[in-house]
Amino acid sequence: MAGGTTYDRHYRECATACGPPFEEVVRFVRSTVREGTTVLDLGCGQGRDALLFARAGARVWGIDTSEVGVAQLQAQAREEGLPIVATVADVRTVELPSTYDVVVIDRVLHMLDDDDERRSVVARAAAVVRPGGHLLVADGPKHRASIREAVIAAGLELTTDRANRTFARRPRAAEAVVVRPMAADEADLDALVVLEHALVRSGRGQVSGPDDLADPVALRTRLVPGPGTQRWLAVVEGEVLGNAAVHRYRPQLVRHVASLDLGVHPRAQGRGVGRQLMQVLIDGARADGVERLELCVRADNLAAIRLYEALGFVIEATRRGLVRTVDGRLVDDHFMVRWLVETES
Repeated sequence: MAGGTTYDRHYRECATACGPPFEEVVRFVRSTVREGTTVLDLGCGQGRDALLFARAGARVWGIDTSEVGVAQLQAQAREEGLPIVATVADVRTVELPSTYDVVVIDRVLHMLDDDDERRSVVARAAAVVRPGGHLLVADGPKHRASIREAVIAAGLELTTDRANRTFARRPRAAEAVVVRPMAADEADLDALVVLEHALVRSGRGQVSGPDDLADPVALRTRLVPGPGTQRWLAVVEGEVLGNAAVHRYRPQLVRHVASLDLGVHPRAQGRGVGRQLMQVLIDGARADGVERLELCVRADNLAAIRLYEALGFVIEATRRGLVRTVDGRLVDDHFMVRWLVETES
């Protein structure tokens, strides 16, 4: 939020008066935001966060008291063709009629009059965070206690809690996820092809690109489990929204090792589907006598890395610049390992 003429003057003098987005927010956007994600930016100013989210595919509503900042944001959004609506209003009193995947309050709360106002704004923001959605609060350490208290009181779970960043997530109601082996029939293969297209289109965490979907026969052949491979599907309300496979190494001297791969539909990410699939694979591998599990994950796929670490995997090596994205960026790839037995080394 920008109050009165002071910020109007700053915004007229500098197009980026508040500087670039915090690195933690940038990482969050890269790992979490998808096409169509809805974002509420309370105190958007000139739009440093709103523009970041919208450029990643989100639909954004920005609110600020600065007419100059809102006008600058609207002009930039029009120039880039971004789905941003910006409104001149006070975050303390504006009506919030909808719910959002992400609500941002970035360096706003310290400008309010007292802790009661800060708690009130945080509570209002938390109330419009959808189940499974996120609240991102960035402010100075002076008011951390009241901010943290309000976030917890609103029923959100802290995901980042440090001096000037309080990020939280609203738990999602438990869903009925059925994890079952892939059947050797056309229906399951058709569903897997649809899922693969959704994953590649999202581009997040992928090493396959659009060219890998060009030949439908080759794609179906690649998705059929080969010797030594077991593939599992996650089904939610009759729709295949995830798949995972364990590939047992065949040579005699490495048969104690298996590699894993996992893919969850963008619509189902963050809903526990990947964790359930991974647990089934881990339990099955242990029962089959596998001692060492391996997987690869792009270094920018932070949500997946956090999941794998929570399941006991550690980064054993990093392959620098292994992935070249469609837009030409080089991205590292981590090689992660979990031992299912005690080892001396």
